[in-house]
Amino acid sequence: MRESTAAGKRSQRVYVITRPLTDYQRYVFRYYHHLAEAGEDLRIIDTTDQAVPALPDYDFMLVDDSTVIKLHYAADDGTYLGPELLVNADPEVHLAYKQVAIAASVPFLDYEKDFRSA
Repeated sequence: MRESTAAGKRSQRVYVITRPLTDYQRYVFRYYHHLAEAGEDLRIIDTTDQAVPALPDYDFMLVDDSTVIKLHYAADDGTYLGPELLVNADPEVHLAYKQVAIAASVPFLDYEKDFRSA
């Protein structure tokens, strides 16, 4: 990640969570800490106390602002199950979702600091 960031490449992720965190989310947060410190723009939307109705009800990746990949998670514990390429998805709609998510989120390291002090 440090090399990619130094080379001018940008990786940005917004993770939507609701407390209490699952065991899987706590596990992932350990890795997010290191990735954020290395330069990845990891962000959190905590929907425990706020709603963000302008977002879809699924997680997705937007690759090069043109390819949409839906991410699947287990309903019981949030474990990642795998990706699905959304062939007919409109990238413009997902670019708008991305802007909403970024505006509603906080940097991971800030969230982690506040979360640990609570």
